[in-house]
Amino acid sequence: MTIRFRNPWVDPRVLDVRPADAEAYLRDRGWQEADSAMSHVKRFISPPRGADREAVYVPETLDDGPLLNLLVECIGKVATWEGRYAGDVLNELLGIPAVSATNGHPARTP
Repeated sequence: MTIRFRNPWVDPRVLDVRPADAEAYLRDRGWQEADSAMSHVKRFISPPRGADREAVYVPETLDDGPLLNLLVECIGKVATWEGRYAGDVLNELLGIPAVSATNGHPARTP
């Protein structure tokens, strides 16, 4: 199955992310599972940062439509929350080691 993303900013490697890995990532960083109104979708709430909190949704399984979009949105929101690039979060979810430099520029550290 080949899925073509309409948005060129979406990294197609997101298709390789396992929902269980996304859940583990969130739990390891202090996100708490909360009630979800959607069946087969888990909701996580960020750790508090002042009065701000963020909610993300992780589907239990993936499809090529709404559930995949929830995962893409989750990675984007988590990256924003952490002050990182979504590609860096995606690399971590996929177990790809951080690169020390890209195109001669030093890598950002969170």
